Amino acid sequence: MTRGLWKFRCEIVHGNEHVHTSRREKQKLQVEIKRQFDLGEKGLRATDKHYLRQSLNTILTSSVREQKYWLRSVQVSRAYMVEAEKNMFVGMRDVMRRWARLPD
Repeated sequence: MTRGLWKFRCEIVHGNEHVHTSRREKQKLQVEIKRQFDLGEKGLRATDKHYLRQSLNTILTSSVREQKYWLRSVQVSRAYMVEAEKNMFVGMRDVMRRWARLPD
């Protein structure tokens, strides 16, 4: 069987993602998913904690597309919380500056 036919067969049987995703890329993806699981629920929005209620094995055995979606969702949730904390401290600092300012 020629390489072109084999690729076509893989696209039909496994979907496009298996043909175009290298083994190294899949390993990097799985390492990052494991890292997110190790970080736990701390730093996630309350509405996104359900992502970590699935088992690690369930995520790692899902399709590459689903793994990327899961990982991106968790990363965005963590980034949102970091930004929310920064904004909270900026707002608190402004309130304290106004409070501590000498009256006119």
